[in-house]
Amino acid sequence: MVSTECLSPAHHRKAEKIHKSNHRKSGIPCSMNMSILNFDQSLFLLCFHCYAAICQILEVFLNMLIVICAGVSYNSSRTYTDLASLGGLYAYYYGGPNAFTGADAVRIKELDTQFYQLKLPPYIYTMACGGALMSYACVMLLLGVFRVPFRWPLTLLVEIVLNALIALGYIPAVTFYFIKLQASYDTAVCKERQQMYESKGYQGYECKLHAADICGGLLGVAGAIAFASGAVLAIRALRERMKKSHQDPPLPL
Repeated sequence: MVSTECLSPAHHRKAEKIHKSNHRKSGIPCSMNMSILNFDQSLFLLCFHCYAAICQILEVFLNMLIVICAGVSYNSSRTYTDLASLGGLYAYYYGGPNAFTGADAVRIKELDTQFYQLKLPPYIYTMACGGALMSYACVMLLLGVFRVPFRWPLTLLVEIVLNALIALGYIPAVTFYFIKLQASYDTAVCKERQQMYESKGYQGYECKLHAADICGGLLGVAGAIAFASGAVLAIRALRERMKKSHQDPPLPL
């Protein structure tokens, strides 16, 4: 019986040799031998496309998480709410030594707005790139579902080129992401904002990378690995597809 397990290239070549030697000894016709080898190659291609589908699902998931992480920071546009200046019960409940009032309240609101504007560009860039790459991975996944690479191997070549470029592009993208964020944290606006909040005993306003920022960068590294793996799988699938298409026709008996 022919094994239905996925074979590595070495095992695939070994299986071909075993098939040839067994059929020479047993006297099985050459046409049957070729049909069995064609079945093995088709199974081999099917396994590669299954692995590629898993890799593409991972690409969609990782880029979706990247968009979510950037969106969390993008939506954190809240400024200081000066309830103590309203007087009455507001001054009683929200006033005291931990409240900004008067000119300090106006200044901290300005700093919050300025700091938010400084951090916007890398988050907008990240969400745009993450959404585009997620859409691309969905398109390639749909092409695989409809067996387009089986019918037109040229799509594998396009996938190889695009995946390789995307994997390489992640490196400067993640670098730019961290450089721009760190530059915004190193500004005088951030440092003055941190000092004012710390003077009132507030925590969580430090001028350093936060959890969502770091998580977005790590997901970018994982995305580069996923797209590079997809390119490798597409290369191996294209080689097997070309080998199958250029295979010699069976000799007549």
